[in-house]
Amino acid sequence: EYIDYVSLQPDDLYRMLEEREEVPKTSQPPVGDFVRQYDLLTGHGYEVMSVGLSEVLSGTTQAARTAAERFDGRVRVFDTKSASCSEGLLAVIAAEAAQKGMSLDEIEQLLTETQPLNRIFGITADLSYIVRGGRVPAWVKKLTDFLHISPLLTEKNGRFKLGGFTTGLGAKPSALGKAALRKMDQETSYRILIAHGANLQGALELRRYILGRHTLVHSCHISEAGPALGVHLGPGGLVVGFLPQPDQLN
Repeated sequence: EYIDYVSLQPDDLYRMLEEREEVPKTSQPPVGDFVRQYDLLTGHGYEVMSVGLSEVLSGTTQAARTAAERFDGRVRVFDTKSASCSEGLLAVIAAEAAQKGMSLDEIEQLLTETQPLNRIFGITADLSYIVRGGRVPAWVKKLTDFLHISPLLTEKNGRFKLGGFTTGLGAKPSALGKAALRKMDQETSYRILIAHGANLQGALELRRYILGRHTLVHSCHISEAGPALGVHLGPGGLVVGFLPQPDQLN
């Protein structure tokens, strides 16, 4: 057993995925972990907005809600109905809103307004990892291998679904960039977050592709895909999340 980013770093995971045959599994944090964090923060006088992983995908956010019940309204839990880059973008917005002095009610309202505008797309270099993890049926890999195409993954109703296909196999940055740009209004400023599975070069190429074709970008950051996501994404995979810049943070 490993603790994400404590006893297991992303690079270690991707190496293990390539070297070992067994299928790794992820496990949600227990309620007690959330209680300790909330107790530390509220004990120092803070209120807490906990920005969580889709409850349809994991019991993590429900564990956070159970812990929050002990803190008499000083802790709120928000279900992002997404994961990875989309969840991260909403967490950043909540943090910036807090820095601007917005109240817990105002931050929760901002997240509620922003969440439906959030979009995410992902592409794997090798679909076998996400099939092994049970997120995509095995027949999808057989079909895509036969047709020599790669599926694009997206979020719908809190779950990750097929969002289309691109020709050829592998994680093509341009294909992912095109999928994202099709959902972007050229007159709107966006926050963008890119995650990669041991594929920094691909992430940089994706960033250049988007920035070269959309002139109104508030920010575009790159991050490693953590071990919990990497189990399903596999080495080489790419994810991009984006949402309009909220007027309240201008």
